[in-house]
Amino acid sequence: MIISDSRHKVFCHIPKNGGSSLRAYFAGQWEDSRAYQGRREIAAGEAAPRTRDLTHITPAEAAAFFGDDLVGEGYTITAVIRPPIPRFSSALLQYIRTFAAQDKNFVTAKTVQRIMQGTSVEALCAAAREDHRHIHLRPQVDFVADVPEAQRDLILIGDLSRRFPDLPVDNPGGSLPGWMSFMRHPVIKRVAGRMGKAAKDGISRRLIRKDPQVKEAIETVTAANMAFLAEFYAEDQALHDTLAQKARTAA
Repeated sequence: MIISDSRHKVFCHIPKNGGSSLRAYFAGQWEDSRAYQGRREIAAGEAAPRTRDLTHITPAEAAAFFGDDLVGEGYTITAVIRPPIPRFSSALLQYIRTFAAQDKNFVTAKTVQRIMQGTSVEALCAAAREDHRHIHLRPQVDFVADVPEAQRDLILIGDLSRRFPDLPVDNPGGSLPGWMSFMRHPVIKRVAGRMGKAAKDGISRRLIRKDPQVKEAIETVTAANMAFLAEFYAEDQALHDTLAQKARTAA
């Protein structure tokens, strides 16, 4: 989450909706920007402290954890909304790569299959509101549920380039088959060995997302759980459809 007090505006970063690029964009546009980000042990009310992902904090949580009543003070809350099923597929890969795989820089289709044999989509989603490792699976409606309609500035992910034409593209289209062989080539391994951690992680993240076999494995898991996902993300789908209908009417 990033905030401009002078503009009375907030960008609420819903995970897997292009938020990293947009957060950086607002940080450059808002000279007085302040942010909640990173992970921290926080207690809320009578609950024991636990790790919270502050990058993806909700306005209600900002008020509960820090007394930062952004909604009550009339801030406009901007957030990006995405169709829930493609978002789930992206979020599942993020979880596997970041928290479940032994080596997040080398995730294959077999990695996906092995990890999903030891858990279930239902179990992963059940923890989305409580476990910071599952935050990317959290329903989008959670982030705007307590925001009055008049203070919402919700953007369909497909409209980002129209609203912000100079926004950098984080994940351009295309595919890169055989990336595992590419990354394990002796020359590439030597070059990668000289990279900083952030650069190496950025490259591997993009390559993994483009691997067709990994994509197929994720899509297989998604397809096998469509009935559950349709129910779990029903409010997300309704929100997306309402915004899409408004956009068609406005056009």
